[in-house]
Amino acid sequence: MHVLWENYVKDPASILTASSEEIDFPVGNLAHNWYKRATRTTDVAAEWWKVDLGSQRPIRYFALWYHNFEFISDLNIQLQMSNDPLEAWGPGVAHVHLTWTPFKLLYRFSSDQTFQYWRIYCENPGNSDGYLRGGVWYLGGHFEPRYNFMTRRIDPVDPSEVVWAENRCPSSNALDIYSEIELSIGMVPYTDKAIWMAIFAAIGRRTPYILIIDSDYIYDESYYVQNITNWGFPPQMKNYYSFNFEAEEVG
Repeated sequence: MHVLWENYVKDPASILTASSEEIDFPVGNLAHNWYKRATRTTDVAAEWWKVDLGSQRPIRYFALWYHNFEFISDLNIQLQMSNDPLEAWGPGVAHVHLTWTPFKLLYRFSSDQTFQYWRIYCENPGNSDGYLRGGVWYLGGHFEPRYNFMTRRIDPVDPSEVVWAENRCPSSNALDIYSEIELSIGMVPYTDKAIWMAIFAAIGRRTPYILIIDSDYIYDESYYVQNITNWGFPPQMKNYYSFNFEAEEVG
């Protein structure tokens, strides 16, 4: 289990720039809490989004939510990094090629990468939208808690409504399906409880974060969530606690 909660892209010291941006979808939206308030480029051939983190920060995880990259020929997605403010971002720059998955991209480094400048570069000629879109960009670390066992409930929720007119003809207000998540974790050591509480003090019930329930399957088991209850830690035995929390996917 990995909790991605400290996003350096959102730090006030970070500066976002782009190769291009539509006037109503600025690059600053990459640091917004809600990924549907996205940014868009004006082309698809060779576009990029860049962030200056203000200093070299330890990065273990990259994520991009709500992209519209299409898996067609000549697709090229790279995560590039540098400590040179004058970096030309040529072929020799440090980079990783990102594996396309629909809707979201994730990458986990084997060790912390300490770079100040990071860039998402994408070539997607033929993209049917005519622009490239990005929602929330995450660069940061993660918390990997220790526990003895965990039970979980992940239920899909359809918030759509059926509306009946006076003549009894139905119409629907179609909304996106999302997941509600409930985790019950046992035998949490006191040191981890303190970290959990520090995280909750920072994000509370107002700030979304990325929850990876099974870190062996970061694509299938990752969710962009917000807490819908306070976190509770009833004691289980001396210096060990149970931990219950509920969250729901948000956009």
